[in-house]
Amino acid sequence: MWGMLLENKTTGRYLSAMSEAHRRKKEPEHVRRAIIESAARLAVNDGFASLSMQAVASAAGVTKGGLLHHFPCKQAMVEAVFKEMMAALDRTIDEEMARDTNPRGSFTRAYVSALRKIEVGLLDERGIPISLSMLIDPALTRRWCDWIGDRLNRHAETDGGVDLEIVRLAADGLWLATMCKSPTSNNAEAVINRLIACTR
Repeated sequence: MWGMLLENKTTGRYLSAMSEAHRRKKEPEHVRRAIIESAARLAVNDGFASLSMQAVASAAGVTKGGLLHHFPCKQAMVEAVFKEMMAALDRTIDEEMARDTNPRGSFTRAYVSALRKIEVGLLDERGIPISLSMLIDPALTRRWCDWIGDRLNRHAETDGGVDLEIVRLAADGLWLATMCKSPTSNNAEAVINRLIACTR
């Protein structure tokens, strides 16, 4: 009833069999965050395809069982990293739109400006492997399509029309070139400025 007690042969005192780790206050959100950040960090070098659950668990300082408690499979972990990346993109876009005094095209300008932040490292390189994974993973592709569809519906009044759609599609092309480290993205800053100018 009181738990199994073990006698310490050195001191003669009785110790609970429960380990110190089990007595510590549980911090599930802290553990979950450490797992997500470790997965994103490891994927920068190796990509998500070669990422192992054991490597992520070790990097996050948890057991594999602890990792599986939060993410029962690798796909669930990858989707969690993608969700975090999208949340960061949402915050960046919302901040840009809040500073924009011209409602017309404000979402499109914020969308394009998010690329500028990627270029200067404010949206860090951990987004690169998950962004590329989105191109071949149907679940991530669907999440992206749902996100952009929701945003376009939300901002239809200010950001409708073919001209702004062309700007967003050009931004998508630049984003892909940036993710692939293509030499065609060498003039990214000038391209971004020109695209933003086209929205005014």
